[in-house]
Amino acid sequence: MSILTRLKSIQFLLIAATLAALVSTGTWAVVIYESAALGTPGQTSGASISATSFQGSRFTLSHQTQVTAVGGHFFVGAREIFVAIIPVPPDPGLPSFAPSNIEAYALANAIFTGAVPSSDVQIPLTVLLPAGDYGLVFGSGKFGATGGGGMTMNNSNHVFHSFYTKQDEINNQLTPMYWWDPINGTDSTENERFVVEGQYVPNVTVTGNGTSTIGDIVSFTATLTSGVPPTGSVTFQAGGITITGCDGQAITSNVATCATSTLPFGSTMITAIYAGDASNTAAISQTFTHVTQAATSVVVTGNGTSTFGANVMLTAIDNVVGDGESRLTFALDDTVTKRYGPWVEGAGVHRNPTPGPAAQDWVYGHVWVTLARVVRHSLWGAIGLPVRAALYVRQKDLKSIPPEYKWKFQ
Repeated sequence: MSILTRLKSIQFLLIAATLAALVSTGTWAVVIYESAALGTPGQTSGASISATSFQGSRFTLSHQTQVTAVGGHFFVGAREIFVAIIPVPPDPGLPSFAPSNIEAYALANAIFTGAVPSSDVQIPLTVLLPAGDYGLVFGSGKFGATGGGGMTMNNSNHVFHSFYTKQDEINNQLTPMYWWDPINGTDSTENERFVVEGQYVPNVTVTGNGTSTIGDIVSFTATLTSGVPPTGSVTFQAGGITITGCDGQAITSNVATCATSTLPFGSTMITAIYAGDASNTAAISQTFTHVTQAATSVVVTGNGTSTFGANVMLTAIDNVVGDGESRLTFALDDTVTKRYGPWVEGAGVHRNPTPGPAAQDWVYGHVWVTLARVVRHSLWGAIGLPVRAALYVRQKDLKSIPPEYKWKFQ
């Protein structure tokens, strides 16, 4: 530490008054970053914090993190000092902006007061940070802070990369503040204590086969990645509703699984919801689309016996179960209602199934009795699959049918 900084620290101590701490001094919850283990509280000297002396420490986040508090080992006077989280380049780069512009670049900030002699203080500060490199800075003269204080140097360093501000004296004039790195410069690293508290925000992904037949057992897997391996459980939902048997699935080696045979027909959005633990926040995955297809079987029926050379009728029914139920739905276009006369619009009209190049879309005088199997398509809705059809002819028209057609009553 420079002689000038030491003098400022001593000067501060001469004017500082003891004040009850307005920040917490309790136990830290989940420590994301800690530059040094706490030394003995009750100190009255250290690295100066003032409008011309900022103290900072670099920390790196490997995953998205919800910061809830910051702090360190301080002595603080009757007026506030500030704390700010700022972006920094990868190690060993220093902030790209001048210290005087810290207000414009801070990602989160707060001001606080403390006490003399020193104590380990926690300042509530909530900010969601993506993975990256950051600096935790304490100072005064910005963000409305007008006080002063200091950071004790009796702590035990961990892996620690500090930076702070300096001013040079040229021709009895102080230059503007600039950032200084004691590791790359001539100063030695001090045992100052910086702490960041929070929880990691896990990344949750859900995977599966993507398609299945209705009624089949389907498996889904939720994979979680975080700064600390997540513990606890994951709940799987289909279309926003918890899947039966997949509530609170235990996490083993960052993975939770779900098996179900109850997915409905069609497309379903699958999500995995993580409940969270002491080190990780609750989290939800992006949706995963699963498509449940219809179950299909073909049933062929007939008379069973015939004479050689005789005509045989075989009927094939495509048994498509598309709604998850075992029943079959048929539709019958029958002749119960009167189809002829001046009061029935469209009587005796049938859509031509084979219009040909010159034929009409409609055939007049034809009435077909049709039995159709009704199924549901995921894109086109209800569809009728004809199973059997017969031409309906009025009794008075029978005489007009040429005998070579060899018609007979069914």
